[in-house]
Amino acid sequence: MKDIGIVGLGDMGSGMAGNLLRAGFNVHGFDRAPARLEWLEREGGHPAEDAAGVGRRSEAAFVMVLNGDQARDATLGPTGLAQGMEKEGIVLLSATVKPSEAEGIAADLREHGLTLIDTPVSGGKHGADAGRLNLYPAGDPDAIERVRPVLEAISKQIVVTGAIPGQGQVAKAALQALIGGVFAGVFEAAVFGSKAGLTGATLERVFSNSDAGSPLVANAIQRVVDREFVGTGSNIATMYKDLCIVMDMAREVGAPLFSVAQAYELFQAGITRFSGEDNWCVTKILESLAQTSVTRSGHAGRAF
Repeated sequence: MKDIGIVGLGDMGSGMAGNLLRAGFNVHGFDRAPARLEWLEREGGHPAEDAAGVGRRSEAAFVMVLNGDQARDATLGPTGLAQGMEKEGIVLLSATVKPSEAEGIAADLREHGLTLIDTPVSGGKHGADAGRLNLYPAGDPDAIERVRPVLEAISKQIVVTGAIPGQGQVAKAALQALIGGVFAGVFEAAVFGSKAGLTGATLERVFSNSDAGSPLVANAIQRVVDREFVGTGSNIATMYKDLCIVMDMAREVGAPLFSVAQAYELFQAGITRFSGEDNWCVTKILESLAQTSVTRSGHAGRAF
């Protein structure tokens, strides 16, 4: 398997494409933004006129778009992958969507003789650029083995989550529930510490080097204290969309999500007030309520 497609060449898709090219695959891509197609050609890939064009040239193709509607259009729309891909082709659904959406797309693709592997990813833009994404494939075991070398070219870890499309999306939703809660905790604790008189630099050292520390926590507090609210590859719209999926699923299955519900409301406020910024902008909502600012060299004076 040498010809691999990607529909969606944004922050994540471009990183995936770059690593596939470096691994020796022929990469065929489509994106609605002409500049991204130009980038792909400069890197040695092959731009296509639409998703169907990607399908005509690919044995397997990733779909890395924003939501379920876009995923359905990219796969089954008038110019979708299914209109060009030969039977027995494999569609790799890497977008984060509702499990029911993944199931529905998989069923409709089967009517075209195509197999869907539900394979959401985590790791963000940095992981995509470095070829160190975490992948959570679910689908036909034989199909997963067929594309394993493709998956390995973009990942640091592959966790097979089941044999039914949709199960990968459940795993991703559970992970996003956890990440959303961690983010909310970091933002609240940082604002609390600042209001009580600590500098952002001190808080960063405390959080990052404690038993609660992790790469996720370290990255979040660093973005906050350095006031990096745009251009970090973590647009709030993506996390907000994911938390909406989580909360909808929780209602469907009857699972209480107390802390995640609070995180969801914080991100709702963040995207309403700072649409277009990155996840870390949620801190500014809390800062405005506490009348403080979490900065690296902020004055550390007693606030009580």
